[in-house]
Amino acid sequence: AKAGILIKGGNTVEQFATIEKVVFDKTGTLTTGQFELKEIHSRKYDDEKIKSILLALEQHSSHPIARSLTSELVSLTPYQLKSVKERNGVISGHDHSGNIYKLGSFSIAKDITSNDSHDLYLIKNDTLIAMIDIQDGIKPNARQVIDTLKMMKIEPIMLSGDKEAVCASVARELGIQNYQSRMLPEEKLRFLDQLQSFSKIAFVGDGVNDAPALTKATVGVSLSTANQVAIDSAQIILLDGNLGHLLSSLLISRLTLRTIKQNL
Repeated sequence: AKAGILIKGGNTVEQFATIEKVVFDKTGTLTTGQFELKEIHSRKYDDEKIKSILLALEQHSSHPIARSLTSELVSLTPYQLKSVKERNGVISGHDHSGNIYKLGSFSIAKDITSNDSHDLYLIKNDTLIAMIDIQDGIKPNARQVIDTLKMMKIEPIMLSGDKEAVCASVARELGIQNYQSRMLPEEKLRFLDQLQSFSKIAFVGDGVNDAPALTKATVGVSLSTANQVAIDSAQIILLDGNLGHLLSSLLISRLTLRTIKQNL
Protein backbone atom coordinates (compact mmCIF):
# COMPACT_ATOMS: atom_id res chain seq x y z
CA ALA A 1 0.00 0.00 0.00
CA LYS A 2 2.90 2.39 0.74
CA ALA A 3 4.17 1.72 -2.77
CA GLY A 4 0.78 2.66 -4.23
CA ILE A 5 -0.34 -0.93 -4.86
CA LEU A 6 -3.32 -2.78 -3.42
CA ILE A 7 -3.36 -6.58 -3.84
CA LYS A 8 -6.35 -8.81 -3.14
CA GLY A 9 -5.15 -12.11 -1.69
CA GLY A 10 -1.78 -13.84 -1.44
CA ASN A 11 -2.55 -16.11 -4.39
CA THR A 12 -2.58 -13.04 -6.63
CA VAL A 13 1.08 -12.39 -5.81
CA GLU A 14 2.07 -15.93 -6.87
CA GLN A 15 0.09 -15.71 -10.11
CA PHE A 16 1.37 -12.25 -11.00
CA ALA A 17 4.98 -13.32 -10.53
CA THR A 18 4.63 -15.83 -13.38
CA ILE A 19 2.87 -13.56 -15.91
CA GLU A 20 4.15 -13.96 -19.49
CA LYS A 21 2.07 -11.32 -21.30
CA VAL A 22 0.48 -8.04 -20.21
CA VAL A 23 -2.56 -6.95 -22.21
CA PHE A 24 -3.41 -3.24 -22.00
CA ASP A 25 -6.63 -1.52 -22.82
CA LYS A 26 -5.53 1.63 -24.67
CA THR A 27 -7.91 4.37 -23.58
CA GLY A 28 -7.29 5.73 -20.10
CA THR A 29 -4.59 3.12 -19.45
CA LEU A 30 -1.78 3.79 -21.91
CA THR A 31 -3.28 7.14 -22.89
CA THR A 32 -4.41 9.93 -20.58
CA GLY A 33 -8.09 9.33 -21.26
CA GLN A 34 -8.63 13.08 -21.28
CA PHE A 35 -10.40 13.50 -24.59
CA GLU A 36 -11.51 16.56 -26.46
CA LEU A 37 -13.47 17.09 -29.63
CA LYS A 38 -11.18 17.58 -32.59
CA GLU A 39 -13.64 17.87 -35.49
CA ILE A 40 -17.29 17.17 -36.33
CA HIS A 41 -18.28 16.12 -39.85
CA SER A 42 -22.00 16.56 -40.58
CA ARG A 43 -23.97 17.59 -43.65
CA LYS A 44 -27.34 17.63 -41.90
CA TYR A 45 -26.84 19.62 -38.69
CA ASP A 46 -24.59 22.35 -37.36
CA ASP A 47 -21.94 21.60 -34.74
CA GLU A 48 -24.04 22.94 -31.84
CA LYS A 49 -26.91 20.56 -32.60
CA ILE A 50 -24.54 17.58 -32.85
CA LYS A 51 -22.84 18.59 -29.60
CA SER A 52 -26.18 18.79 -27.77
CA ILE A 53 -27.06 15.26 -28.96
CA LEU A 54 -23.61 14.04 -27.96
CA LEU A 55 -24.04 15.48 -24.48
CA ALA A 56 -27.49 13.91 -24.12
CA LEU A 57 -26.06 10.48 -24.92
CA GLU A 58 -22.59 10.61 -23.36
CA GLN A 59 -23.75 11.91 -19.98
CA HIS A 60 -25.31 8.48 -19.37
CA SER A 61 -22.04 6.60 -19.93
CA SER A 62 -19.12 5.97 -17.58
CA HIS A 63 -16.62 5.31 -20.38
CA PRO A 64 -13.51 7.56 -20.23
CA ILE A 65 -14.36 9.11 -23.61
CA ALA A 66 -17.89 9.86 -22.44
CA ARG A 67 -16.69 11.41 -19.17
CA SER A 68 -14.24 13.68 -20.98
CA LEU A 69 -16.71 14.82 -23.64
CA THR A 70 -19.43 15.38 -21.05
CA SER A 71 -17.03 17.59 -19.08
CA GLU A 72 -16.12 19.53 -22.23
CA LEU A 73 -19.77 20.04 -23.29
CA VAL A 74 -21.28 20.58 -19.83
CA SER A 75 -22.07 24.25 -20.50
CA LEU A 76 -24.45 23.29 -23.34
CA THR A 77 -28.11 22.32 -23.06
CA PRO A 78 -28.45 18.61 -23.81
CA TYR A 79 -30.91 17.50 -26.48
CA GLN A 80 -34.04 16.02 -24.92
CA LEU A 81 -33.73 12.23 -25.03
CA LYS A 82 -35.33 9.50 -22.95
CA SER A 83 -34.64 5.84 -22.25
CA VAL A 84 -30.92 6.34 -22.84
CA LYS A 85 -28.92 3.15 -22.30
CA GLU A 86 -25.47 1.76 -23.03
CA ARG A 87 -24.77 -1.76 -24.26
CA ASN A 88 -21.66 -3.30 -25.81
CA GLY A 89 -20.03 0.07 -26.40
CA VAL A 90 -23.13 1.60 -28.07
CA ILE A 91 -25.22 4.35 -26.44
CA SER A 92 -28.79 4.74 -27.67
CA GLY A 93 -31.89 6.76 -26.81
CA HIS A 94 -34.98 8.22 -28.43
CA ASP A 95 -36.59 11.66 -28.48
CA HIS A 96 -40.24 12.62 -27.93
CA SER A 97 -40.95 12.21 -31.65
CA GLY A 98 -39.81 8.60 -31.57
CA ASN A 99 -36.51 9.15 -33.40
CA ILE A 100 -33.80 6.72 -32.28
CA TYR A 101 -30.23 8.00 -31.85
CA LYS A 102 -27.18 5.73 -31.59
CA LEU A 103 -23.57 6.64 -30.85
CA GLY A 104 -20.64 4.27 -31.20
CA SER A 105 -17.61 3.23 -33.21
CA PHE A 106 -17.51 2.36 -36.92
CA SER A 107 -19.09 -1.03 -36.18
CA ILE A 108 -22.54 0.57 -35.84
CA ALA A 109 -22.20 2.45 -39.15
CA LYS A 110 -20.49 -0.11 -41.38
CA ASP A 111 -23.76 -0.90 -43.19
CA ILE A 112 -24.26 2.80 -43.95
CA THR A 113 -20.78 4.03 -44.86
CA SER A 114 -17.40 2.60 -45.82
CA ASN A 115 -15.57 5.57 -44.26
CA ASP A 116 -13.89 4.09 -41.18
CA SER A 117 -11.43 6.91 -40.54
CA HIS A 118 -13.33 8.59 -37.67
CA ASP A 119 -13.66 7.86 -33.96
CA LEU A 120 -17.40 8.16 -33.29
CA TYR A 121 -20.45 7.76 -35.50
CA LEU A 122 -23.85 9.27 -34.71
CA ILE A 123 -26.91 7.68 -36.30
CA LYS A 124 -30.50 8.98 -36.32
CA ASN A 125 -32.87 6.12 -37.10
CA ASP A 126 -31.01 4.48 -40.02
CA THR A 127 -29.26 7.63 -41.25
CA LEU A 128 -25.68 8.64 -40.43
CA ILE A 129 -25.87 12.27 -39.31
CA ALA A 130 -22.35 12.88 -38.00
CA MET A 131 -18.81 11.50 -37.85
CA ILE A 132 -16.70 12.78 -34.97
CA ASP A 133 -12.93 12.94 -34.41
CA ILE A 134 -11.51 13.07 -30.89
CA GLN A 135 -7.99 13.12 -29.50
CA ASP A 136 -6.07 12.29 -26.34
CA GLY A 137 -2.40 11.94 -25.40
CA ILE A 138 -0.10 9.13 -24.28
CA LYS A 139 0.76 8.92 -20.57
CA PRO A 140 4.25 10.27 -19.80
CA ASN A 141 5.60 7.00 -18.32
CA ALA A 142 3.87 4.58 -20.71
CA ARG A 143 6.90 4.09 -22.98
CA GLN A 144 9.16 3.38 -20.02
CA VAL A 145 6.71 0.76 -18.71
CA ILE A 146 6.53 -0.98 -22.10
CA ASP A 147 10.33 -0.95 -22.55
CA THR A 148 10.86 -2.40 -19.05
CA LEU A 149 8.31 -5.17 -19.62
CA LYS A 150 10.22 -6.20 -22.74
CA MET A 151 13.47 -6.27 -20.72
CA MET A 152 11.69 -8.55 -18.25
CA LYS A 153 10.77 -10.88 -21.16
CA ILE A 154 7.08 -10.02 -20.81
CA GLU A 155 5.23 -9.29 -24.05
CA PRO A 156 3.07 -6.12 -24.06
CA ILE A 157 -0.17 -6.30 -26.08
CA MET A 158 -2.64 -3.47 -26.71
CA LEU A 159 -6.40 -3.86 -27.30
CA SER A 160 -8.72 -1.03 -28.26
CA GLY A 161 -12.10 -0.25 -29.74
CA ASP A 162 -10.47 2.72 -31.46
CA LYS A 163 -9.83 2.96 -35.20
CA GLU A 164 -6.82 1.30 -36.83
CA ALA A 165 -4.93 4.51 -37.66
CA VAL A 166 -5.01 5.77 -34.05
CA CYS A 167 -4.06 2.37 -32.60
CA ALA A 168 -1.20 1.99 -35.07
CA SER A 169 0.13 5.43 -34.12
CA VAL A 170 -0.02 4.73 -30.36
CA ALA A 171 1.51 1.26 -30.77
CA ARG A 172 4.33 2.68 -32.89
CA GLU A 173 5.08 5.44 -30.37
CA LEU A 174 5.14 2.97 -27.47
CA GLY A 175 7.01 0.20 -29.29
CA ILE A 176 4.18 -2.34 -29.08
CA GLN A 177 4.29 -4.92 -31.89
CA ASN A 178 1.09 -6.82 -31.10
CA TYR A 179 -2.09 -4.74 -31.05
CA GLN A 180 -5.75 -5.10 -32.03
CA SER A 181 -8.06 -2.25 -33.06
CA ARG A 182 -11.86 -1.82 -33.30
CA MET A 183 -12.52 -4.49 -30.69
CA LEU A 184 -15.89 -4.76 -28.97
CA PRO A 185 -15.94 -5.94 -25.31
CA GLU A 186 -16.97 -9.49 -26.28
CA GLU A 187 -14.17 -9.62 -28.86
CA LYS A 188 -11.66 -8.70 -26.15
CA LEU A 189 -12.91 -11.66 -24.11
CA ARG A 190 -12.48 -14.06 -27.03
CA PHE A 191 -8.97 -12.70 -27.63
CA LEU A 192 -8.04 -13.20 -23.95
CA ASP A 193 -9.47 -16.74 -24.07
CA GLN A 194 -7.18 -17.57 -26.97
CA LEU A 195 -4.14 -16.07 -25.22
CA GLN A 196 -4.85 -17.89 -21.97
CA SER A 197 -4.90 -21.25 -23.73
CA PHE A 198 -1.10 -21.07 -23.94
CA SER A 199 0.05 -18.14 -21.73
CA LYS A 200 -0.44 -16.62 -18.30
CA ILE A 201 -1.72 -13.09 -18.86
CA ALA A 202 -2.46 -9.92 -16.94
CA PHE A 203 -5.06 -7.47 -18.23
CA VAL A 204 -4.71 -3.79 -17.36
CA GLY A 205 -7.77 -1.55 -17.83
CA ASP A 206 -9.85 1.20 -16.28
CA GLY A 207 -13.26 1.29 -17.97
CA VAL A 208 -16.62 -0.28 -17.07
CA ASN A 209 -16.38 -2.26 -20.33
CA ASP A 210 -13.10 -3.74 -19.06
CA ALA A 211 -14.68 -5.45 -16.05
CA PRO A 212 -15.32 -8.81 -17.81
CA ALA A 213 -11.77 -8.83 -19.22
CA LEU A 214 -10.31 -8.04 -15.78
CA THR A 215 -12.17 -11.05 -14.39
CA LYS A 216 -11.23 -13.31 -17.31
CA ALA A 217 -7.45 -12.72 -17.16
CA THR A 218 -5.09 -14.70 -14.94
CA VAL A 219 -4.62 -11.42 -13.02
CA GLY A 220 -6.72 -8.30 -13.56
CA VAL A 221 -5.02 -4.96 -12.88
CA SER A 222 -7.04 -1.77 -12.53
CA LEU A 223 -6.09 1.86 -12.02
CA SER A 224 -7.58 3.65 -9.00
CA THR A 225 -8.95 6.27 -11.39
CA ALA A 226 -11.09 3.52 -12.93
CA ASN A 227 -14.81 2.96 -12.74
CA GLN A 228 -15.84 1.26 -9.47
CA VAL A 229 -16.99 -1.84 -11.36
CA ALA A 230 -13.51 -2.21 -12.90
CA ILE A 231 -11.87 -1.76 -9.49
CA ASP A 232 -14.11 -4.41 -7.92
CA SER A 233 -13.29 -6.83 -10.77
CA ALA A 234 -9.50 -6.50 -10.46
CA GLN A 235 -7.07 -8.41 -8.22
CA ILE A 236 -4.48 -5.61 -8.24
CA ILE A 237 -5.26 -1.89 -8.00
CA LEU A 238 -2.67 0.76 -8.86
CA LEU A 239 -3.22 3.93 -6.85
CA ASP A 240 -3.16 7.45 -8.30
CA GLY A 241 -3.72 6.00 -11.78
CA ASN A 242 0.07 5.59 -11.97
CA LEU A 243 1.01 3.03 -14.62
CA GLY A 244 4.55 2.92 -13.23
CA HIS A 245 3.22 1.04 -10.19
CA LEU A 246 2.67 -1.93 -12.54
CA LEU A 247 6.44 -2.50 -12.69
CA SER A 248 6.77 -2.21 -8.92
CA SER A 249 3.99 -4.73 -8.38
CA LEU A 250 5.66 -7.18 -10.79
CA LEU A 251 9.00 -6.86 -9.01
CA ILE A 252 7.40 -7.20 -5.57
CA SER A 253 5.50 -10.30 -6.71
CA ARG A 254 8.62 -11.93 -8.16
CA LEU A 255 10.70 -11.18 -5.06
CA THR A 256 7.91 -12.46 -2.79
CA LEU A 257 7.59 -15.73 -4.72
CA ARG A 258 11.35 -16.18 -4.65
CA THR A 259 11.37 -15.68 -0.88
CA ILE A 260 8.57 -18.24 -0.48
CA LYS A 261 10.53 -20.79 -2.51
CA GLN A 262 13.76 -20.09 -0.59
CA ASN A 263 11.96 -20.57 2.72
CA LEU A 264 10.44 -23.84 1.54
